[in-house]
Amino acid sequence: MTTSQPPLTIATLLKREIRPILLLGAGASARSGIPLTDGLVSEIAKWGYCKTHGRDLDDPTLMRSDWWPWLTRQRWFHHDAPLSEHYPRAVEAVLQPREDRRAFFQRVLNPGVPVSHGYEVLAQLLARRVLRTILTPNFDSLLVQQCRSVAAIHEITEIKTPDDFRRFSTNPQYPQVIYVHGSIEHYTDQNIEQETQHLNPALIDLLRPLLRDHPLVVIGYRGAEPSVMRHLLIEQAPQCGDYRHGIYWCRRGEREPSTDSVLAELARTVGGNFQFVSIDGFDELMEELERALPELLAATARSNRPATPASAGSSSDVHDLQRATIDVDALDRALLRGKLFAYSEAARLPKYLVS
Repeated sequence: MTTSQPPLTIATLLKREIRPILLLGAGASARSGIPLTDGLVSEIAKWGYCKTHGRDLDDPTLMRSDWWPWLTRQRWFHHDAPLSEHYPRAVEAVLQPREDRRAFFQRVLNPGVPVSHGYEVLAQLLARRVLRTILTPNFDSLLVQQCRSVAAIHEITEIKTPDDFRRFSTNPQYPQVIYVHGSIEHYTDQNIEQETQHLNPALIDLLRPLLRDHPLVVIGYRGAEPSVMRHLLIEQAPQCGDYRHGIYWCRRGEREPSTDSVLAELARTVGGNFQFVSIDGFDELMEELERALPELLAATARSNRPATPASAGSSSDVHDLQRATIDVDALDRALLRGKLFAYSEAARLPKYLVS
């Protein structure tokens, strides 16, 4: 597997003219109270045990020693497999009928705790158009909820069901969040083993040009679902030019994936266009980007500059800015550009005036 490219930081990538898209996995939500896959299997087991034995799920006396033996006796449970690998089988076997699945996930995905700081920073990056599109196999609405609390975000496009596909854009004006596995509340979620093999073909058609023409940054995703890894990424590679703008897979530590894993297969398929990026975690990465925000805003302003600037308006703000003289040598240039760009957004001034 080829992963020997020079080290690269995500902040450096975000300064490039072509805006990356972000694939955000469950690892990003762990600090905000959302269980990871193995934790979800445990919660499903508790749900199934309580339903079978007439126990209250909120019973404080309920212990792991109660539900674990019940879990290990299920025919679909494999003792030699990691708990996370049981996830689709657990959903299919325990969370039936479909309403049970909806009720379970709405309970688990709404822990009632504040979002982590990483989500606050990510919402700001979307508000400032440093990032525009987020793909996620998650079902939680942490990012959307945080975006709606940011005054600078006037609208956010959520794409959850086929009815939403008409709102998709490869160059969105507002932040765009695409739930590739559908919606729990609309009964369109893809969780069981058969459902996690493929994505909606119409969604694949929409995403193909986005993946072809933009870098893809992957954060907090373990790369387990065939629907994402094979149907979306590996099988679409030929039509996406083998992702010539790059796939940047963020991971904690330096441990290589096993050679027979689907992640290793993706890396072999993409070749030199695939690169691992070492990070300490989602929140730590977002904090790095927060520190780099002035430089990122300056780069975003340059990439948004019109090729042939139109004449400035007649407002006093514009004329005052044009006449202003500032000793920029005495200031931090990156910080100055970031502050001026933020002011231009608030005052609705042409961006080229502060680039």
